[in-house]
Amino acid sequence: MKDLINALIKEPNKDAELQRLIEPTKGKREVKLEIFAVGLCRTDLFVANETIKRDFPLVLGHELCGKVVEADEEETDIRVGDLVSVNPLNEKGIMGLDRDGAIAERIVVRTNNCFKVREEIGIEKICYLEPIAASLAVIAPLRRLGIERNSKRVGITGQGR
Repeated sequence: MKDLINALIKEPNKDAELQRLIEPTKGKREVKLEIFAVGLCRTDLFVANETIKRDFPLVLGHELCGKVVEADEEETDIRVGDLVSVNPLNEKGIMGLDRDGAIAERIVVRTNNCFKVREEIGIEKICYLEPIAASLAVIAPLRRLGIERNSKRVGITGQGR
């Protein structure tokens, strides 16, 4: 019998609820994480209240901190026991939006999406690395447009999430 884990699932036309799922199996170039903390962002709320509609069951969440519990240590410098943050974007989309997210006891992610972090940063703060990185990603294009840090005004547009 396969192990079961708890996860926060959003199904179409239903409230998000804690459900039992089969624990994911790690593949090549992947690590399994035990999730310590997950941030809740506006995108998660929009999926949960169906402002952003999904026609499939989905584990919510993409801002996370976890400990590596399984890894192919010969393929990577990510080791069992490492504390990591995760870039939630890959060619399959964004965790918690296009594919299952991180509000679960354990998840599997690509090794190259993991970033080792020091525990002294604090588990809750590590969850904020993803939204900080997303915000900072705006700076380089602004600088290419000639807008510097001391500019008085700037307009930023996006997808409305």
